[in-house]
Amino acid sequence: KTHQPFHCDTAPCSGHTAHKMHKYQCMCPNCAAYFQRVVYIYRNGYDTLSSYYRFRRGLHQLVMSDGKTRSFGNFANSRRMYPGVSWADHVRSWRYASMEGKREILWLRYEALRRDPESEVRRLAKFLGWSNATDEDVRFAIKASSMETMKEMERREGGLTYFKKRYKFGSNLEFVGGAHEDTSQALWNRTGYEEMRLWRRHNSNVQKCLGYLSRPETWPKKRSDRHTEHAFLIEQ
Repeated sequence: KTHQPFHCDTAPCSGHTAHKMHKYQCMCPNCAAYFQRVVYIYRNGYDTLSSYYRFRRGLHQLVMSDGKTRSFGNFANSRRMYPGVSWADHVRSWRYASMEGKREILWLRYEALRRDPESEVRRLAKFLGWSNATDEDVRFAIKASSMETMKEMERREGGLTYFKKRYKFGSNLEFVGGAHEDTSQALWNRTGYEEMRLWRRHNSNVQKCLGYLSRPETWPKKRSDRHTEHAFLIEQ
C-alpha cells in the first residue's frame, strides 16, 4: 500500500514530490516507483477531498500558526499536500503510468464497490490471479472488509493506538465510520465562489475522465439553498 503518486521520490525522500515525509515512508514496500502491478481505488474528487480534510483535521494537522484551522476551500485547492501532490495530479500520475504501459493497473471505483461489491471483488480476484474464487470466498472478503468488521477490529485490536500515542489524542478518536458534523456537501456548500472556480479549473477534466458528473452521486439532487446554487452554477 502507498499514498504516493507514480512520480514519487525514492528514499531518502528528496522532497521533490513527496515532501515532508519521513525517510522510511519513501522506502519499500511504500516505494510506488517500483510497483509493477497496482490496484488503484478512486472516488469522486468532491467526496475524496472532504473525507481527507476531516481525516487531517481529526489529526490536528491543519492548525495554522495563529491557532486557527485551515478552511476547507483553502485545503482543497492546495497543489502540494501529503503525500506530495493534489488529488487531480495524483490521479494523473497513475493514469499516465497506465496509458503509457509502464504499469499494469486495475482501476476500482469506490462507488461501484459500495453499490455492487460482489462484482468488483470478482474483478479484483481475477486481476490477482484468483479467477477460481468461490462465492463463499467473495462473501468472506466482503464481510471481512465491511465497516462493521473494521470498527470491531479497531476496538478489539487497538488499531488507533499508534495515532493516539503519536498525536496525543483522547479515547474518542475514530477513523472507521466515525461521527462528524461536516458532510461532504456541507463542506463544499461553505466554499467560496472563487475557490470553487479554482478547484474546478484544476480538477474538472480529471473528474470527467473518471466518468463523474459535477455532483457526487450520494448528494441529494434537490438544490435547497442559495449557496448550493451559487457553488455549483459554475459546474453547468
